[in-house]
Amino acid sequence: MPVTAPPRTASPALSVPEQNPLVPTRPSPASQVARTASVSPGPTLLVALQEANQFSCFGENDFLDFSTEQNETVLPCAPLNLSNYSKAGEAIATGGAYRAILYPLDLVTTRLMLGHSPKGNYFRGLGTNIATGAIGKAASLGSNKAVRDALETNNITGSTLAGGIAAGGIETALNPLAVIAQQAKMLPKEELVPALKKMPLKSYYNGGGALLVQNVLGAGIWYHGNALVRNPEDSLAVEAGKSAAVCTASSVATWPVRLMRVQRIGVNDVSPSYREIIGNAMKEGLVKGLKLNAFFPTGLARVLISGAILGPLMNRFNESK
Repeated sequence: MPVTAPPRTASPALSVPEQNPLVPTRPSPASQVARTASVSPGPTLLVALQEANQFSCFGENDFLDFSTEQNETVLPCAPLNLSNYSKAGEAIATGGAYRAILYPLDLVTTRLMLGHSPKGNYFRGLGTNIATGAIGKAASLGSNKAVRDALETNNITGSTLAGGIAAGGIETALNPLAVIAQQAKMLPKEELVPALKKMPLKSYYNGGGALLVQNVLGAGIWYHGNALVRNPEDSLAVEAGKSAAVCTASSVATWPVRLMRVQRIGVNDVSPSYREIIGNAMKEGLVKGLKLNAFFPTGLARVLISGAILGPLMNRFNESK
């Protein structure tokens, strides 16, 4: 008896699962959104997305949660993360408040370091200095935290020291802001802009070498020192006292190079060289040469208040996620 082959049947292009007629079918999320978009674009579509729970940027997930019942594509969604913007805002606000609170003391200290009279208009250049201080301190805090977080994630020791050095390097790169701020402190408002316009580009980097030493050494002591003495169980008063002590140590260690930086920047593009600064200091003697009258008492008061205020703020900034 001959063997006959079974009849050939065409295979379906797409296998569709059978539906139970007793169970109501639910339209796929993608098709539901598409229908909504075709007839009701705009806000109605957004409402439909939320109600269908399709757009997980409104939920807890980071992806569009389209159902794959009918082999539909899962599309990624990049949710807007406001935490980075919040951290940047915190850093800028901290820098601005820090500069505003300490400005009169900072102004008097700078005038004494340059050999000028400390009296008169203790808020000259306040707006310019708040703006430049906010940018500089935000860059310092942000770079310190970024380096610390990256190194601590990889269990690398010395992360706080490396973060402090990175912060100092970033502040040094912003040397032109320090030059502008110093001119705003020393010159009347009507003379400031003309003076800045006539300064050659290289003058905006006067004091950069001293600033690098000051910032790397000072920021290293400040950031790393605060991390060493930090105890979460301390009261706010104890925490502020520790930070003030660390800030004082940092300031004392960097005072000579800070003095050289301020004098090298000068006023109205009149600035001595480092050799001239050192030579004049040696001729004047230790007290006058180092301008210790600028450090005691105004400089020291500025340092103590700065550490007590900025230390706790910085600790909370670094410890937040």
